[in-house]
Amino acid sequence: MSVQRSASALSRERVEHALYNLRRRYVVYYLSRNDGIANLDELSTQVAAWENDAPTDSVPDDRWKSVYSALHQTHLPKLEEIGLLWYDRERTRVELTPRGRNLTLYLASDGFTASPWPHRYLLVCALGALVGVLLWLHVSPVADLAPLAWLAIFLGVLAGVTVAHVQSRRRWYHRFSGARPDFFLEYDD
Repeated sequence: MSVQRSASALSRERVEHALYNLRRRYVVYYLSRNDGIANLDELSTQVAAWENDAPTDSVPDDRWKSVYSALHQTHLPKLEEIGLLWYDRERTRVELTPRGRNLTLYLASDGFTASPWPHRYLLVCALGALVGVLLWLHVSPVADLAPLAWLAIFLGVLAGVTVAHVQSRRRWYHRFSGARPDFFLEYDD
């Protein structure tokens, strides 16, 4: 019995297969963060920098040449073949296609990606709403405290969560600033 898959499932499978290679993920990530266009020199420099955990201005020439050659001969043609980018070999210009722009590569180490902060804000709002309902229903002991006192408590908790979030984000930024990205993929068919 043969199982038929939709064209979009096959397409997604091809995209995921192509992006299994880290250099290809670097290419799509870099392009998506730079208006979808780059020249091969700058692209090779950044990919080599990520691979060597080095600043872009101190990438060894032999590493840059190796990345340039691999992108030119293998990785860019593969990404072009599945329709994620256009590669003009004569001008060494690379550009995301509309299909490539539908890809979103998230940094797995991004504090916003795997962060519990949205849940914490939602919890604070839910508790505030619960207190509001209990006040409206005059339920003791909640109703024994003045509504203005509850408002001050709510704003204090919200301010505390916000300050903790800002500090967490600042620590994350200093830890991962300039670090090699690691990814997970979201694709809108």
